[in-house]
Amino acid sequence: MPAKKKVCLVVPEEDTCELLTTVLEWEGYEVSSLAVGEGDLGQLLSQSPDLLIIDFLLNWQEGWDFCQRLAGSTEGKKIPVIVLSALPDSIIQARKVLGSQVKSELQKSFDLSDFLREVRKVAGFEP
Repeated sequence: MPAKKKVCLVVPEEDTCELLTTVLEWEGYEVSSLAVGEGDLGQLLSQSPDLLIIDFLLNWQEGWDFCQRLAGSTEGKKIPVIVLSALPDSIIQARKVLGSQVKSELQKSFDLSDFLREVRKVAGFEP
């Protein structure tokens, strides 16, 4: 049996993070979550995720800094990203920082079937 694909969530709202984790695990993905802060990029890279899902607004400055460090990292910039946000402007800002790493974006509140379709499309696999 092939290894499960790894998805890392960087989503500050605990309820949203729990919901997305449950849905992704039910679909067969290995899911981890990451709190943005000290040592976050190293922790992310040590997990070797196949996909990163990030709520760009997090805490605005922390989210911005995290994305800049991710984009500046040789290993980090290889990870495809789906951006979640309630504000269209933050999706535009995420694209400015992460460029072609952003493979998809979903504006909150999104339908879970749309979310799963984008995860499958971006990651290029079925779990």
